[in-house]
Amino acid sequence: MVIAVSALVLIIGVSIYFDRDGNGGGNGDVNDGPWSDLDELKRSLGEIPAFQYSEVRSTDELDSINDPGNAVYMLIGIERELNSSNYISIKNFIMDGGFVIIADDGTNANRLGDLPLGEGEERIDFIGKPYLVDKTLSEPTDDRGYLYNKYFIKSYSTIGGRNYEMIVHRPNGLNASIDLINSTSANHLLTTSKLLTVIDMNENEVQDMDTDKYTPHGPIAIEYRIGSNNGGIVYISSTGLFTDNVFHLKNNEAWFRAYLTQFLPTGGKVLLDTSKQMSSMSPHNENIPA
Repeated sequence: MVIAVSALVLIIGVSIYFDRDGNGGGNGDVNDGPWSDLDELKRSLGEIPAFQYSEVRSTDELDSINDPGNAVYMLIGIERELNSSNYISIKNFIMDGGFVIIADDGTNANRLGDLPLGEGEERIDFIGKPYLVDKTLSEPTDDRGYLYNKYFIKSYSTIGGRNYEMIVHRPNGLNASIDLINSTSANHLLTTSKLLTVIDMNENEVQDMDTDKYTPHGPIAIEYRIGSNNGGIVYISSTGLFTDNVFHLKNNEAWFRAYLTQFLPTGGKVLLDTSKQMSSMSPHNENIPA
């Protein structure tokens, strides 16, 4: 009886520990992560001498950054919801001048969606449903993307006056406002290449203009400058920009290096947080057909 009661108490205690913040104490000891197909991204960051690249396993480590204005924090791959502690650490880091890159394939990062409200912007949310773009002129006729696979979407971005053509695998929709003319803190950083872009709300892989949400040149990444210390955040609606099957395509790697460099022109800390990755591989392991 004593053994049985002790075992029950232990089980309850462990359950409370792993449920209290939604991420197993921030260390992910009970899951299969981190993702193995971010190797090219990690290699690329490690090759830049000016970047002090390191991996972290909790947002708590942001609380000890002495100079947030000289650091970029990346949370790429979010398979657990962000909790209140995560939110507070990330927000404080931004308000102290740090920059945050959030890449989510679903809706688990939506707790951070109210950060632009302080700048008079609308709340932003990850919708978690895929973009569909109109048909290209190439064969086969149902190709909506790149090299005969409609899930690899051509995308464009401009950094420092230079244009970058990129490939994003299975980007999802963001609820951002189309009109940013009057915005002083938001930037449609990365978009699809097609004017006719919809969010496939019923996920039937067909553009249904009556039910799908029309988002011209659908925004894949939207950047906001937040606070008085030049901090900021970029919401990216797909991790299929960073995985090994696309990171080497077009200008993906060059774009990401240029993007980081503008925040760390003389070098600084680049932190990759893998604590929210539960799987051993991302959902972006589909290859472009030869």
